[in-house]
Amino acid sequence: MQYIFSFLILSAMIFLGGCGSSSVDHYVKDENTTTRLEDKGMYLAPYLQETGLKLLIPLYIYPSDTSIDWRRLIDFKQTNQEIEIIVIVNPNNGVFSVADAHYVQGIRDLIAADIKVIGYVYTGYAKRDIYEVEADIEAWSTIYKEEGVSGIFFDETSTNALDLEYYRILSEYARGDDLNFVVLNPGTKTDRTFITSAIADIIVSYEHTYDKFTRVTDWNTPEGNTSLAMMIYDMNDTAMVQTVQKAVDEHFEYIYFTENPSASRWDTLSKYLGEY
Repeated sequence: MQYIFSFLILSAMIFLGGCGSSSVDHYVKDENTTTRLEDKGMYLAPYLQETGLKLLIPLYIYPSDTSIDWRRLIDFKQTNQEIEIIVIVNPNNGVFSVADAHYVQGIRDLIAADIKVIGYVYTGYAKRDIYEVEADIEAWSTIYKEEGVSGIFFDETSTNALDLEYYRILSEYARGDDLNFVVLNPGTKTDRTFITSAIADIIVSYEHTYDKFTRVTDWNTPEGNTSLAMMIYDMNDTAMVQTVQKAVDEHFEYIYFTENPSASRWDTLSKYLGEY
């Protein structure tokens, strides 16, 4: 009888221990250790500091004299100097032929704050004439490179391996213009050859809502010098710790979350970078 009683007590202790951790423990994982990621609230900075994750931000906001978003981002960087930030700027959907004075000053201010700046170019999922895309790259090179723009963000990237050569040509063209940091944005899982080919420094393999994010089960993995990024909009305020943990577990290096819904997702800077 004594043995049966001891067994029941031990079983209850094991059961309660398991129940206590199954729903609240979150972990940062690496090759050597597993570390619990504590809930730090709804702001991103503490999670970035703990995990080493970086920010890739679509700053599709005009830098007018009355706009506060560019200033907010610079203030965030100055407060969190150890956090690496890459910003995508997007004048006129990436199609322009002359400098805009507001963008000139805005880019200079970002660079002065130690924020990396890359320029937006769309590709129409490899359907856009490649010479038009190259003309947009050339405009970035001749007009804004001297202000500090150092790379190209290729939006609307195809996921079809048959289109890899299209993007290889564009990547080489950008690097030939000393726009040496290349980001491809399929916004979803892509054919692995885009990663193994090393034509991009970053591939954005998730750009969608938080709700859809919770239902994705199949992810790309990084390879060599090509990192992965995710951009989540319509974010859930209460899900920060779980989302950051998922980013770590799925080997993302760059993230960005915003509360904005689909139609206006990049129109304002995320509240998760802090109050202003």
